[in-house]
Amino acid sequence: MDKWLEYWQQDNLQPDVFTDDTGNKHASLMQFWQKHITGFGEGASVLDIASGAGAVYRCVSNIADYDAHALDISQDALERLNADMPSVKTHSVFLNDNTLQDTQFDGVVSQFGIEYLGDKGFCQVPRLLKTGAKCVFLSHIRGGVVDNVTEQNLNGLLLVQRTDFLNRAQSVANAFRIDDKLKVEHAVKLFMKIEPVLADYCHKVPKGHHAHLYSGIKALLSRYNSYEHKTVIDWINVARKQAAENIERLQSMHNAALGTSDIDRISKKLSKQGLSILSTEPFYLRPGDPPAAWEIIGVKQR
Repeated sequence: MDKWLEYWQQDNLQPDVFTDDTGNKHASLMQFWQKHITGFGEGASVLDIASGAGAVYRCVSNIADYDAHALDISQDALERLNADMPSVKTHSVFLNDNTLQDTQFDGVVSQFGIEYLGDKGFCQVPRLLKTGAKCVFLSHIRGGVVDNVTEQNLNGLLLVQRTDFLNRAQSVANAFRIDDKLKVEHAVKLFMKIEPVLADYCHKVPKGHHAHLYSGIKALLSRYNSYEHKTVIDWINVARKQAAENIERLQSMHNAALGTSDIDRISKKLSKQGLSILSTEPFYLRPGDPPAAWEIIGVKQR
């Protein structure tokens, strides 16, 4: 969770983490949330769990007509949400915080968020819902399109880490600075032992942070004399820090993805708390693609 806090502290981030190839919100997500938020009824009290900067509520043009609440542990994300949607009441607290009253909401929603909280997060939902109220979640699905891309990007960064790519690149830069022929030859030889491994992976998976690091290092070393040495080393140090942060964030995403057995287990736990799961089915962004999420819909019976 710490890396998601750091993620939202970055400048110039888009409010929606999951966008299409053009950087816009997926039409299928827009339609999904318009349908379900409006289905709660105008004026309904709704809680978005792990809201981020408000990706769900941005799908509803008249969100100000609802008693909308957003919960996230990132104050930075909630401030971005409120800058565009000042009517939304924000809660920078954990889900089990007592500031959220029992049986307070007509609807509880979450998009790629509640599953990070594990079974305990799902089990908080029944107490928050009024009798007869619904919950609607889109949660990461194991082996789905989002999880597959996450795993590919994670494996790419782990390969960067495992091959010691950045440290070997820094050794080459340091040898260039000294301008000692033997040291340059030695550093380049060590670098070229592992460079083809990452080059091959980038050929197979051309998009992702690993590919950005690979192309950046190749450009810096091939045109080393065009830069100040400090500029090259600073770039590598920042790249090393960002790679470590993204590994942790991608691992959390991959670990949060739910399989069929997870859905069955969670459904049974919720049923014991009076929340009946009406449907659990794969959600697709585009026809023909692997599923992007689990669509989970439940109703509070008692």
